[in-house]
Amino acid sequence: MIAASVHQPHAPVSSKPSYFVTLSAEKRKTLLPTEKGLSVYGIVKDQRIANAEMTGNWELALSAIEAGKASAEDFSTRIKDYTAEICRELLALQIVQPSISHLSLSSVR
Repeated sequence: MIAASVHQPHAPVSSKPSYFVTLSAEKRKTLLPTEKGLSVYGIVKDQRIANAEMTGNWELALSAIEAGKASAEDFSTRIKDYTAEICRELLALQIVQPSISHLSLSSVR
């Protein structure tokens, strides 16, 4: 990963692929999506992988494990099941790409 510096406010957070840029203002960092990041989000926004509530639920589950009120083994099993399910969902997506049929090979040369 390449971290963005204060002197380069639009430096990419990672060199490949660049899904976000970071802006730094007085020690406050803000991540902004790039066009590529917005494209990916457009594809997955209605899928469970984009559900922000999921992260909160995981944090609650991890806190319960830490407090001895939940089983780490059960959590691990649920994460494995969730991972398999979202992989199936994502692999089943039909991604529509913009048409480039108007381009001819001669215009590419």
